[in-house]
Amino acid sequence: MQAFGADAAFPIDELAKRLPDYLGNVERLHYRLAQNDQADAQLFDCLNLLRRGERRGVTAPEVIIDSSVYLHEMRLRKSQDELATMRQAADPRTRASSDRGPTRRFCIIEQAPGS
Repeated sequence: MQAFGADAAFPIDELAKRLPDYLGNVERLHYRLAQNDQADAQLFDCLNLLRRGERRGVTAPEVIIDSSVYLHEMRLRKSQDELATMRQAADPRTRASSDRGPTRRFCIIEQAPGS
């Protein structure tokens, strides 16, 4: 987790169960729709669950913002540290030691876009 700057990591199978905890009472959600049908379905199920819970004081995000705007900007501008990390990740000598097969996890990184 520390290598990726994540605050928490969980098996992908727990996403549907944990997503409402992270999206409840959030005003805006930065997410790119229509890239993954399964992820979109999980998200919409979560939003519907949160909307039904509004009477109990838990609200769903009011706005979904297309994250591609920020991601495209981030792809264009790289710091020296980011370039070094990218070069290291692309180095086949580094890849061999870190390839342990497919591990699917989701990470929650709490950082404001553009920061």
